[in-house]
Amino acid sequence: VDWRELLTRLLPYVDFFLPSVQELCIMLRRPDGEQPEKMAEELLSMGAKVVVIKCGEDGLYYKTAKNLSGVGEKVGLDTSAWADRSGYQSAFPPEKVCSATGAGDTCIAAFLMAMLEGKTPAQCAALAAAAGAKCVEAYDALSGLRPLAELEKKRAEIPNFQYDARTRNMMANSLTLSDEEVKRRIGDGEQYVVRFKIEPDEDVHVHDLIRGD
Repeated sequence: VDWRELLTRLLPYVDFFLPSVQELCIMLRRPDGEQPEKMAEELLSMGAKVVVIKCGEDGLYYKTAKNLSGVGEKVGLDTSAWADRSGYQSAFPPEKVCSATGAGDTCIAAFLMAMLEGKTPAQCAALAAAAGAKCVEAYDALSGLRPLAELEKKRAEIPNFQYDARTRNMMANSLTLSDEEVKRRIGDGEQYVVRFKIEPDEDVHVHDLIRGD
């Protein structure tokens, strides 16, 4: 399938397009790790009006077209609040992870439902991320579904979650897992990210061989 040609023909008729970053890397023939901003810009140039890219544990990226004329007319969408908007919404840390089944679809449903409720793009993205976090707490695709009112409470916990000194102890990492568990996960081939622990109120100086101090 020539995905690029197919998207070029279809996206002018699509108001809301919510793919995953992995799907886009395949369809747009982009390398893994491609920045979602560039892919969203290309999708808008193909004719999409609202693009939301699901980035898994990295959250969501959304970008909207400058001209949203005719979009959401039947549902009363406030296009002035939606036009030419973009931003990242970090993922929320789930209380536990049982299964990722249905998490992507749950994000899409929550985003669209929030839009129908009159939320802004940023609010829709936050509720979508909250819905995804609740979904993975259940083994099946339905038990983790929560009403918007409950997702609002989740969103209010950390309006735009960021991985930092405040939140790292809420997540599964080398600071919260035992040495045995860390070794087991590495031995099982699980992917991991190396981060520098920066203590609050401390100045850290790094000498870069290219950039200098």
